[in-house]
Amino acid sequence: MIKFFLFLIYTTTTFFLPNNYWILILILVNFLLTLAVCVLAQSSLRKIIFGTLKFMPFILLAFLFNFWLDNLENAIWISYKLLIVCQMTMVYASTTSNLEIAVTIQKLCAPLKFFHIDTADIKILVCISLSLVPTLRRQLSEIRLACATKHMSVNFHNIKPILTRFFTSVFARIEQIEASLLAKGYRE
Repeated sequence: MIKFFLFLIYTTTTFFLPNNYWILILILVNFLLTLAVCVLAQSSLRKIIFGTLKFMPFILLAFLFNFWLDNLENAIWISYKLLIVCQMTMVYASTTSNLEIAVTIQKLCAPLKFFHIDTADIKILVCISLSLVPTLRRQLSEIRLACATKHMSVNFHNIKPILTRFFTSVFARIEQIEASLLAKGYRE
């Protein structure tokens, strides 16, 4: 919970800093903090850097919009800030497990108990959804690979059979999760 609040405070204050050279110091501190977290958590710096580079199209799009609507200097500052936030998001995601995120969300949803909403259900839904994302990514890459072996390109004309196979496998996986939860005695 403390790690989540530190992450939230760090990323939020990044956008409230004025556009001056304090941002450059923040970038240096961010890089050193990333190195320290990678060493302490024994996670891969390469994974964090490549994960951050996946956000580059979004950062470039934000840069172009800000350049078009405002000016070059503000577009550069906003791009720097987005890069810092994306990098810290990758650090937080690589050092936090799905269960820790789900428990944090359950604790944040504690006031919902006044409305008779069970926060344990929210925790289970978040944990299942976070663990289902890699499964969905793997299913999609398997379908893409199957299309490539059949010399079939993925385009608008043949998207219907591809999506049919994808959603069929997704719903089968969801039914397996539901059956395992019922077998473990989780109420409906």
